[in-house]
Amino acid sequence: MRKLKGILLSVLLSGAVFFTGCQGNGGGEAAVMSQDEISVISHTFNHNSFVDSIFMILPKDWTYDTYEKINAGEKMDSYEWGYDLYIDGDSGNEISIYGTKGVEEMPQDEGMDFSTANGLQGKRYVKEIEEDDGSVVREEYLVLRIPDNNFAVYVVSYSISNELYQEKKEILENFLINIGVSSVAVE
Repeated sequence: MRKLKGILLSVLLSGAVFFTGCQGNGGGEAAVMSQDEISVISHTFNHNSFVDSIFMILPKDWTYDTYEKINAGEKMDSYEWGYDLYIDGDSGNEISIYGTKGVEEMPQDEGMDFSTANGLQGKRYVKEIEEDDGSVVREEYLVLRIPDNNFAVYVVSYSISNELYQEKKEILENFLINIGVSSVAVE
């Protein structure tokens, strides 16, 4: 029965992604990509009496891996589950999206309010760091929650060159805005 609920949830959420608009936080227009340029991905994670489905829209040239307790090995805490995404298929340009049980530590500085088109709400933290060679690295950290759900938080983080960020800015913003999560208690 749990497997059936997870499959049903995954199918419903995959379809829901097509109906989300490109809403934002007032930061301008999001990139518009045709159906041929994107993939809708969704994975259902079963853990701790809950089923989570994390879904998103990816550009076709991005790749990803999923991980959860059963296949992560030493990589993660037993209460984490999620994706490693690779911009243009390059493992050096990685974005991590994961759920974690409990409360995620918030960085000390105050972040910007952020919400996705799929109803997740939280904070966005951005830092630009100048490297010894003069290059600039952009680090982002988003902590998102499903409203009225204190069981888990969902984190998006990446550290990429500012040059890559500027090149992919519209695509990255569109990607972040369209992340979605649904969580269902399973008894």
